[in-house]
Amino acid sequence: MTYNNKYSSKNDSIKAELNQNSANQHNEKSEAREIRAEEIYFDEIWSNSRRALLQSSINHTVSSNGKLKNLQYILSTVAVLKDQISHQTDEIISKITEIQRELIAIDSTHYYYPIEILHITLVGCTPFYDDMSNLTPERIEKIREICNGILKPGRGHVKIDIRGVNVAGSSVFLQGFGHDNKWGVLRKEIIDALRIHEENPLEFPEVSHIHMNMMKLTHKEPHKLEELVNKIAKLRNVSIGKLIITNVDLMVTDMLMSVEETRCVEKFYLL
Repeated sequence: MTYNNKYSSKNDSIKAELNQNSANQHNEKSEAREIRAEEIYFDEIWSNSRRALLQSSINHTVSSNGKLKNLQYILSTVAVLKDQISHQTDEIISKITEIQRELIAIDSTHYYYPIEILHITLVGCTPFYDDMSNLTPERIEKIREICNGILKPGRGHVKIDIRGVNVAGSSVFLQGFGHDNKWGVLRKEIIDALRIHEENPLEFPEVSHIHMNMMKLTHKEPHKLEELVNKIAKLRNVSIGKLIITNVDLMVTDMLMSVEETRCVEKFYLL
């Protein structure tokens, strides 16, 4: 190799490295903007819900024993926390358990999600129905095939930073922040595919929004709600952990994903 060729090769290598560094910096800035947008979104929810809670102007859909006042069914894709294959999962479960204990110590009469049903919804593939007659075997199979074409090995894991406790209506939830918008991409692909096949999936204000319900408020006792609000305010930015999602289930379930009302149709592995 001549001197000029060596020089040119090294020059090309330096340029490639600089371009890669520039691309990485661009991605980091883009990710930071997306996370900041999610923080603003969650802050607005907190501001509105905190006010409603202190005024006791929320509607309750669940009794303290976890029974829905209006039982409805849906076909949904969800990532069940306990099923995610990662060493971080146990740490996250431990931290959520501790947070639930702190809230139970203030008021145990609300409904607290059992650890085994904690989940993040990807897409509600159908509307909610009062009975199962709309979720026929043929329709379930059609939606299963649609999801199978998207949620398949090779898509790669999804990393979500679980951070902060929040409230929306009667739901107390954990906030999720996607690292690369993979969750939003998967969500949009499924929604678009369902619509092409004349299904009516549930809408999201933004496909990037991620949350995990952990508790349902079941009453409006002012002094206890105020104590809960103050506790949640202290947990607004608590770090729970980085969840690695490796699989997603298609489930027939209800609004709470109650054990007795839930049936797994298929588990899709992303790795």
